[in-house]
Amino acid sequence: MKIKAPAKINLTLDILGKLPNDYHELTTVYQAVDLYDELDLAENGAGDIKITSNSKQIPLDKNNIVYKAVELIRQRHSIKKGVDIHIEKNIPVAAGLAGGSTDGAATLKALNEMWELRLTDEMLREYAAELGMDVPFLMSGGTALGMRRGEKVRSLKNNLSLQIIIVTPEIAISTKEAYGSLDLAQVGQESEKTKRMIATLTDGNLTDVIDNLHNDFEKSIIPQHPVIGEIKGKMLELGAEGSLMSGSGPSVFGVWGNEEEAQGAAAELGKKYKQTFFVRTV
Repeated sequence: MKIKAPAKINLTLDILGKLPNDYHELTTVYQAVDLYDELDLAENGAGDIKITSNSKQIPLDKNNIVYKAVELIRQRHSIKKGVDIHIEKNIPVAAGLAGGSTDGAATLKALNEMWELRLTDEMLREYAAELGMDVPFLMSGGTALGMRRGEKVRSLKNNLSLQIIIVTPEIAISTKEAYGSLDLAQVGQESEKTKRMIATLTDGNLTDVIDNLHNDFEKSIIPQHPVIGEIKGKMLELGAEGSLMSGSGPSVFGVWGNEEEAQGAAAELGKKYKQTFFVRTV
């Protein structure tokens, strides 16, 4: 079986505070885009889990979320079958685009069909939540409101198709670093922008979407990594209606209203930033 796994961006992201388990509570508007990893799965007779990839940046053992997804399914359903999985990575790694989480979600969906498990959407989302905070959203994609750690998801109506350029600079920002850099005194509540974003997506108003882009991480991450602010500025110079860092970074996306301008901007940005992608919302 072959399956595509889409990347995500965050149109808004509010950090609400710490939960008792030391994770952070958040509210976010997720959006899937048509930048895909591709997974190729095939049963093997050895009963092993074997992972290969075109990328040298991801683990190919039990530390890979795809491996964890297979083990979770096998343990819960007493399955002894093995599977070979090749991951064709197109989504940048550790980039705030959920490249790992989407591969985990795709694996759950594929095995449910391959092994004829007939798991309900609710059960699949429960398994997804065990794998990571973004995985439940990527079981369905589209547009959604993420709550708690992001694992509680409610689908949102979106009547607007966005043209987006994503740039991932060649720097690393760990999730631990991102959360550790937060000044909790400056965050702690759901922004009005998130509330307005939910309403304006339904209305299909591009101007209102741009006005309500918001990410609490930018306050602390951009001063430490000025290249992110540099990319945002360059996107605006090249005609972006708005620009925002996705997740905990370092990827930055810009939204264009005109496709021809967007294509030209992507070509220009690609001269300086190797990982530049023109995408649309899905």
